[in-house]
Amino acid sequence: MWGWWYPRYLWPWYLYPWPPVPTPEQELFLLENYKKALEAELKMIEERINSLKGQLGRQ
Repeated sequence: MWGWWYPRYLWPWYLYPWPPVPTPEQELFLLENYKKALEAELKMIEERINSLKGQLGRQ
């Protein structure tokens, strides 16, 4: 067809083995880390809200 040198990003969609199907252990690992990241982001958002409320209260 194209040869081994042909760049993969130009392959048609049906040649990609995608999306990968995770095992239950991999999915659990990903979801737990995603939950930790969301909790950290929510904490930063709450701190920023409280900071802005404090700034508005002082004015």
